[in-house]
Amino acid sequence: MNVITYNKMPGFFSDIKHKVEKLGNKVAEGAISGLQLGQKVTGAVSKFGHKYVDPVNKGIEAVSKIPFVGSMAQPLLGPARAAVGMVKSGLGVVDGANSAMAKAESGVRATQSAVKAGDLHMAANVMRDTVKDSFASGKALRSSAKSILEKRK
Repeated sequence: MNVITYNKMPGFFSDIKHKVEKLGNKVAEGAISGLQLGQKVTGAVSKFGHKYVDPVNKGIEAVSKIPFVGSMAQPLLGPARAAVGMVKSGLGVVDGANSAMAKAESGVRATQSAVKAGDLHMAANVMRDTVKDSFASGKALRSSAKSILEKRK
């Protein structure tokens, strides 16, 4: 395999290479910061959602198991179960988004490491794979979110 390296260049090209690397690092660090912020937000939403939805779901199940009260409360428990199911589906999308952002961050870091090592071919391959995976994850998340919104109607 032929590895492209640009570590030994004449002065002018070395200066350009340094400026491009510096700009690339700023872009990569900005992307990583944005992805980390997104992970914090989706993680907080997921934690908050599970904290309140799981006990409600357990309460609904407990009430439905009480012999006389469960059958009497069934008209109220059905819509409540549907609402909890929809919220859980939404939380699944949020968890999926969090996971996708973590994978994208990992890909950007791997690309950055390959560039620092001077292996541009590897950096291009890692970035290509990261973009493909991120696009596929985004498409799946969009489909899931769209499905949840349609069920809501």
